[in-house]
Parts: sequence; structure tokens; C-alpha cells
Amino acid sequence: MAAANARPATPPNEQHLVQHRESLGNLSFHDAEAAVREIARIRTMLRWTISPDGRFLRRWDLVMCFFLVYTTFVTPCEIAFMRPPVAHPGLIFLMNRLTDVVLIADIVINFFTPFRESPKKGARWVYTLSRICSHYVRGNFALDFIATIPIDLFLGQSEVGTPEFSLRVLRVFRLLHVVRLNTILHHWTATARIDLSLLELVKFAFMTFTTAHWLACFWGFIGSLGPSIGHVNEAIDVETWYVQDYHQVTWIQAGQFTEASAFELYSACLYTALSNVFGGPCEINPANYLEFWAQSFMMFVGSSLWAYIIGCGVTIVATLNPHTQEHRRIIGMLRYFVNDKNVDADLASRLRHYFNETSSMRYFASRNDELMSTMTAELRGEAFYVACRTRFSKVW
Repeated sequence: MAAANARPATPPNEQHLVQHRESLGNLSFHDAEAAVREIARIRTMLRWTISPDGRFLRRWDLVMCFFLVYTTFVTPCEIAFMRPPVAHPGLIFLMNRLTDVVLIADIVINFFTPFRESPKKGARWVYTLSRICSHYVRGNFALDFIATIPIDLFLGQSEVGTPEFSLRVLRVFRLLHVVRLNTILHHWTATARIDLSLLELVKFAFMTFTTAHWLACFWGFIGSLGPSIGHVNEAIDVETWYVQDYHQVTWIQAGQFTEASAFELYSACLYTALSNVFGGPCEINPANYLEFWAQSFMMFVGSSLWAYIIGCGVTIVATLNPHTQEHRRIIGMLRYFVNDKNVDADLASRLRHYFNETSSMRYFASRNDELMSTMTAELRGEAFYVACRTRFSKVW
């Protein structure tokens, strides 16, 4: 009897409409039903994706930054300078395997991380899992996968002069993952309170040192490789090598570095690399034709990088303090006005004093109007309220 008098259960879609009635407003039933389905679809997408602004991804970027910096500086040194037996092989082996795990985990995370479309397509965030996977596979997946292959496990600690030693250069593919640093830096600049001009100068300094480090490791690897496969760097007679073994030795032998430690050899290579970047004198010269080609490549890369940094760096330094430049322009106009109109000394002094005291206020007042005009109406209202909060607090 009770079952007969019971009211029929509300259909699931009507239950959702009742729950979202306040947010859906006065929409018709069919429009509201479509809105509820869209809300459910969005919630499903968010459940299977990682928020690009969430706490997890920010912390993961820190982890990736550490291991990418480790890869940037340690992997080239392993290729060029570390010989068996390697100092502390357990620690280096453990760090390499841990790096492999982190890079593999990063590939998996990228399959669930939304991406932003190009500006031509609206620059919207894409949360659809199938589109995320397709975008990543057609994009950086191949580079990330190649960079994750543990080539050192297959080659082991090969001896100098063996063909396996020459194949150690394949481990340089691990550096392909370093491009991920640019994405991490972009995420940080979106939330960090830092002057972008100053950040660019820091990036240029990091780029210069990283390039010099890579060139130093490249020069060290070329010196260990020798003019032919199977060559071993042995001590030679300093007085007769140029006549008897010309172009059959390496710069390591010619410079008497055969007994040098890895750190001493890296010091000489870094000196050579910095000389190629900045164009300074260098006493370490090529000793065979392969090293001539290597030195030419280093000079081309180093000079090109330095020319690029000089060109961009001068422009950035000029914009570090824009209101000072604007003030100098105004003072120059005032000086021309005073000389052209024969203004007396007392008035000229008061004019200079006025413009000196109000330089920052005038500059930021004009620039604030320009900044506000580029915001949306909602952001402009919030920013204007925060800027004038002190005045508003005295009214209410």
C-alpha cells in the first residue's frame, strides 16, 4: 500500500537540474539539461587531467628542474672526462637511475597535463584527454623518449681507445630533455614577482656558462678520442713530437696533460671554451685535423652566442629602469626650454626641483592608465579597487 502511494522517483537528469537550479537560472528544461551534461563532461575531464596551475604540477616542476640541471652539467662530464674506475660510481649510478625514473614519470604526467592552443585557435586550455595525448605524441614525445633511453647501461664503462668509447657520445641525447627547462621557467614567470628584464639577464648568464661547459666537455671528448679509432693518449717527447708525430697526436698529448686528473683536464678545457666564446687568447692549440674542425666549430658557436647576447643584453639593460630614461628626456626638454626662453635662474631652479621630485609619480601615473586600458573590465575593476583601497577605506 505504501509502495502504491509513494511518489515516483525523480529522473536523474531532473535531479541534476534541481541541484544546479540556482546556477542555471531561468533556462528552459532542454537548455538546462544540455548545461548539466556539459558540467558533467567538464568534471570528468578535470578528474582525469592535472591542473596546470595546481600545487602538484608546481612541485613537480621543482623536481624536474633539479634533475634537468643535474643532467645539463653532469652528463657531459661523464661522457668526456670520467674514466674507469669512476670516482664514487655508486652515487653517480644511483643518480642516473633516479633521473631515468623521473624522466619516465614526466612522460606519463605529460599525457595528463592540459595544453594551451595557439593564439590563432583562441589560446584556450584543452582538457580533453584524447586531444592531450595526440598533441603530446605529435609534439615532444619522440624527443622525451629518446632522452630517456639509458645508453650508459648498454655501453658500460668503456675503456679509452675502444669503439665502445666512441659510442659514449650517444648519451648526449639525454640533453634533449633540457628544453623542458624553458617550459618550467614559463610557468614560474606567470606567478613569480620578478622583473622580466632582470630574469632575461640571468637567463643569458646561465646560457653563457652552460654553453661554455658543453664546449669544454666537447673539447675534452675530442682530445680523448684521438685522430683515429684505437688511439690512446700516451706521454710523448716534447722536443720531437712535432716533427715525428705531427697530426698523429692529440692536444692532450701535445700539452702534456696525459697525467692530469679529470678536474685538471676540465679546467684546461673550460679555459679553451671561454676563450672561444669571448675571443681571448688561448695557448692550447689543435694537434690533428679532427681537432682543427672541432676548434672551428667551437669558435663559430661561441662567437655566435656572444654576438646574440651582446645584441639582446644591451637592449634589456636599456629598459631596466624606464622611468629614469623618461626623466632624463623630460630634463633635457626643460633645459632646452630654459635656454630658449631665457628663463631666470630662480624659476629654472624651481622647475628642475619640481620635475626631479615628481618624476616617478608622473611616469607611473601615465603608465598606469596605459596598463589599465589593456585589462578586461572585471580585472580593471579589481585592480583599481586594490590601487585605491586606502582612499576607499576612508569613505566607507
